[in-house]
Amino acid sequence: MPKINGKDRPKPNLAPDAVAREVAPPGEDERCAFRPLVLGALAKEGIAWRTVFENGSFDATASTVRVGLAVTAWLASTVPDDLEVLSALAGLPALPTFAICLRLPATVQPVVEAFTQYLLQTMAPDTAVSINA
Repeated sequence: MPKINGKDRPKPNLAPDAVAREVAPPGEDERCAFRPLVLGALAKEGIAWRTVFENGSFDATASTVRVGLAVTAWLASTVPDDLEVLSALAGLPALPTFAICLRLPATVQPVVEAFTQYLLQTMAPDTAVSINA
């Protein structure tokens, strides 16, 4: 069992024959670009699920996952180090690869350029980033 701060962390029931999976859907509402893809993948596989937590706060969602109440979907580069990315053995459907596209005007303020560089430097090496001016 994984440990957090030296304590065992329970895992949610991920058995393939589970009647319902506990899920904290990504995004705070229907406007989230990832939400329909995640929920669609569950539906396509006939996996019953129920929402146990819904909040726009990344930290609050991470806490829900940490205590074993749910699983959620995040960009791989945003998964906290103390949480694990589930493999296909968990019985959950594969999700598509996502890319981040940052659209900038032809000329930008120095703070925007600095923020852009920060994003590029902090993203995981396997995260596709496209910058359009």
